[in-house]
Amino acid sequence: MASIRLPEVQERFIEKIAVLEHKTKSDIVKEAISEYLKRYDLLQTPYELGKESFGKFGSGKGFLSKEYKTLLNDRLNAKHTH
Repeated sequence: MASIRLPEVQERFIEKIAVLEHKTKSDIVKEAISEYLKRYDLLQTPYELGKESFGKFGSGKGFLSKEYKTLLNDRLNAKHTH
């Protein structure tokens, strides 16, 4: 639970909006925060959005990035030699 203090001007605007939209002041503030957070996510780069997942799941075989061509050729040759 969060508690915030707002300047009087902002408080009055929120009260007016709440009356006009038939909502509570809390609902108005929650919606505003939600919109802010959505906008923040849109401003993040693709790297920032996925950085927590990068490198999280691996094969445990550290040599794959260097030897993938050899491994692929071996598999293809083995498939076609049978």
